[in-house]
Amino acid sequence: MDHILRFRADEVTFEACDDEYVAHVFLNGATGPEKHYLMISRHVTPGKESGVFLEYDDQTGVAQDGIARCQLRSDGLTLELQQKAADALGVSNVRRIVVDFDMAATSIPELRKALAAIFADRAIYQDRSQS
Repeated sequence: MDHILRFRADEVTFEACDDEYVAHVFLNGATGPEKHYLMISRHVTPGKESGVFLEYDDQTGVAQDGIARCQLRSDGLTLELQQKAADALGVSNVRRIVVDFDMAATSIPELRKALAAIFADRAIYQDRSQS
């Protein structure tokens, strides 16, 4: 049976492109009973672009690509994983990661910009944050 992994992020940080040309989104659930984090990133240097990297809870749980869909909502983010990504992250029976958060509406456009940089023009990214 496929499971959903769900946690609340108390901290959401993001950057569309840092000094090393890496776009990233970091969702940190540091204060709940189960402390989880999820980092989504991609190297975006022109001519040296990488796949999308996921890191979950530990630097040993890292996957490159393997995302079937990413959906941004105004109150969270949902990732649907392919089997290879779930295995690499150490959550083989999980097909969906749902991260809920409370974020000021004024911050959503910057988060949207970071996710657009990470997923580029890939059809797997859906922005439902204005719905």
